[in-house]
Amino acid sequence: MHLEYKVAVFDETPATQWAGRIGRFFRVIKLNSIAEMQPAASDESVKLIVIFPIESMATALSMCQHLYENGLTEGTSIVLVAYEKDLEFRMHAYEMGCNDVIHVAMGDTELHARLTKEIYHTIANQQLKKRLKLSLRQQLTCIDNLPQGVSYDFVQDCFSSENLDQLGQCILTQLESFDIAASVQLRAQFGKKTMEAHGMTKAFETNLLDKLHKEGAWHVFGKRCVFNSERVSLLLKKLPDFSGKEVDVFKQWLSVHVAIVEQKILQLDMGAALQAERAFMNIFIARVQRFIQKVEDGYQASLREVADLFDNLSSQLGDVAPDKPYPTTPEKIDQVWAETNKQLQNVFQQSIYIENEFERLVYKLNSVINGQEYEGRANLLKDIIDTELKHQSN
Repeated sequence: MHLEYKVAVFDETPATQWAGRIGRFFRVIKLNSIAEMQPAASDESVKLIVIFPIESMATALSMCQHLYENGLTEGTSIVLVAYEKDLEFRMHAYEMGCNDVIHVAMGDTELHARLTKEIYHTIANQQLKKRLKLSLRQQLTCIDNLPQGVSYDFVQDCFSSENLDQLGQCILTQLESFDIAASVQLRAQFGKKTMEAHGMTKAFETNLLDKLHKEGAWHVFGKRCVFNSERVSLLLKKLPDFSGKEVDVFKQWLSVHVAIVEQKILQLDMGAALQAERAFMNIFIARVQRFIQKVEDGYQASLREVADLFDNLSSQLGDVAPDKPYPTTPEKIDQVWAETNKQLQNVFQQSIYIENEFERLVYKLNSVINGQEYEGRANLLKDIIDTELKHQSN
């Protein structure tokens, strides 16, 4: 089944093999030269341009850069097919205006899914750009009239978010309102989320953010930029056309927005930790009750064993009343005492084991009660359940 949207393909492989592969899934327009990429990008029915340059890689990337920097690819995406896999090459292609880079060895099923997702990304981004947009330059000009240019609605929306999906939408929607297309990666203690404004994630962009989020705060390549903080990474797909002081003000504006998102992630982490702690506490209480019952039963059993041992000892030694002699020889008496002593030692050892178990449990419980970090308490409870109380689940 072919999608109604067209895919333009520039293919330098023998017999245009890639154009044939793509033609199984989409309506293909074959491009005979690099120069034909520009009219294809202007065609509203073309949502995707796939290029596989072999002899003309440099020329193709220069054309991508020309189309991107002149705003001619806002209605379409460019996908580069290449033999290279390394991140440096992919970042260079991304800098030059390519939206995705796929390896030549990709199979048909993954190829179909990857190109289809790219088309949907293009359509979704177009629809978002149709909304009413506020001038970012205007808000930055008024930055002194607001706390670092942050709107009350943005702060309220962030701190009303119940999960990473909603929080990611807050920052993306804020950026989209200024005509800044972006992807965001949120890294919480209990999970990670990479997304765009329409919720779909690109494998290439996810991989890029995964690779760069520990490599410093700012990465600028061409008109694209990655901004990292401890828990947030933003990929800005086209930097605003600022210069001089405006660039520093924009960075300040972006940093403050990201800092608000960071605070909300910490709050979500705390809520998730408390929820986990509550769940572990419920399990803990039930198992401690069974453990205490086990300790009590153990002591009662020890007392009964001791009583039984002395009853048995009395029976074997006979009645020791003054008017009755011992019924057996001294050697036999020594043997009875030795066996009784051995059995008593076993009972006492079992009692000591139960006491040590209980003491260890109380010590660890004290660590939970006096724990200062909310994440640590949940982990300590889980440790106790998995180690000290693992046999009390039944």
